[in-house]
Amino acid sequence: MSMAKSNAPSPWAPECRAGSHRAVCYGPRLRIRRLLSPDQTNASKKPTGFPHAAIMTEKIVFLRLSVGVLIGLLGGALFAALGLPLPWLLGAMAATSLAALGGVDFAVPNRLRQVTLAVAGSLIGTSFNPEVLARMGDWPVTAVLLVGFVVLSVVLSTVYFRLAARFDPPTAFMSSVPGGLSIMVALSDLVGGDGRQVALVQSIRVLVVVFLIPLFVAVFASPILGAGQSEGRLALEIDAAMPAMAAPTMANAWFVDGFEIALMAGLGFILARIIRLPAAYLTGPILASAVAHGVGWSNAGVPGPILFVSFVIIGTSIGARFRGARIADLRDTGRAALGQLALLLALSVLAAAAISRGFDLPFLAVLLAFAPGGVFEMCLIAIAFNIDPAFVAFHHLLRLGLVMVVVPLLVPRSPLAPPR
Repeated sequence: MSMAKSNAPSPWAPECRAGSHRAVCYGPRLRIRRLLSPDQTNASKKPTGFPHAAIMTEKIVFLRLSVGVLIGLLGGALFAALGLPLPWLLGAMAATSLAALGGVDFAVPNRLRQVTLAVAGSLIGTSFNPEVLARMGDWPVTAVLLVGFVVLSVVLSTVYFRLAARFDPPTAFMSSVPGGLSIMVALSDLVGGDGRQVALVQSIRVLVVVFLIPLFVAVFASPILGAGQSEGRLALEIDAAMPAMAAPTMANAWFVDGFEIALMAGLGFILARIIRLPAAYLTGPILASAVAHGVGWSNAGVPGPILFVSFVIIGTSIGARFRGARIADLRDTGRAALGQLALLLALSVLAAAAISRGFDLPFLAVLLAFAPGGVFEMCLIAIAFNIDPAFVAFHHLLRLGLVMVVVPLLVPRSPLAPPR
């Protein structure tokens, strides 16, 4: 099951911009400088003397985005017609993943993805209210248990990748860390690991978890939650979040809510960048919206049409991760990734069962809080099924912060490592 390292550039490598004699590669909270020769630097510069070169580049970017969004819309429409949960997210993700593996050339600009994730963060923050803030005093115990769970899952996954998949130590460790795809790939390359394998393992984990968890919840939500709660799913129908009202009144409400959400997202992003929070474009809007809604300053919701567009673009961006993946990669690394995912899901179910029984907490809420999925995806599922979204968001933000702060400090050559 082992794979030989490939010298080909990873399609998931952080974006690099050429400077005078340096290329600066950007990732979340990570900046890596790599010296280039003058020839390499000059070769990476845009050609001069062609006034239409920049316009052509923008047209190509727009065309590739349009192709991806069109495929995502078709997939979302199919999932909606089949009555599957979260159709515009899961359908777009499924269709674009298959298209990427089939060699279709499309992409989602990183800036656009960050904007849509900021909208998603604002949506997650709306689940907080004064009653939720009053309950947060009961969460430190589960927070401590989550830290122990993350450490245990990383250790067991690393051992699994070393023994079963024959990954080298850096690749095994970075593939085992739940979250922070870009930074894990960059750190893996720094310590001699295989960034392609790390990226593929992390991408497969997110893709499969985001597919399986909603289906599991959709099947078991009714008997566990009761019919009243399971039918009140916020995000399954985009327009269900909006109250029934006349068209002019609805348009005015959309404008007011949209302005408040944009203000909270923008301020949250700026503050998160200032204090160097990980994934500031997501965590900042979540925290800003949570504070504003938690203390009662705002009751604005994200307008339905904005949610619709955001879900399609986020699903498309997840599928775009598989551009450039080879069948050989999927056969070998994918098999190892699925084995690790089975291990993590089993641990999550056991932990959720034990914690829910021991502390009298809802099983599905604890399962979503401990599941090895992305912050946005797990929180969105919690909102969609009314499964204590604030509880789920709190624990996933804790996990993300733990991963993004602690792991770089363990890598000696990381720019974030303490000086020796």
